[in-house]
Amino acid sequence: MKENEIIAMVDGFAKTHPDTVAKLRKIAKEIIGIGRSDMTTQEYETAQIAFCLGGVWALTTINRQQP
Repeated sequence: MKENEIIAMVDGFAKTHPDTVAKLRKIAKEIIGIGRSDMTTQEYETAQIAFCLGGVWALTTINRQQP
């Protein structure tokens, strides 16, 4: 998949499922917060975004593979 396709997919998912994205962000804060003391603010924010993007990607990929 190309970068612009991934961005479009995640953007579409986020617009369609804002509650799911909010839940992913909450989970990311909890999980990533465990090692928070070892991260700069920028690293922490980047990790949250990466976690959310990965979660959205996984959810959309699973949904596409189901019959």
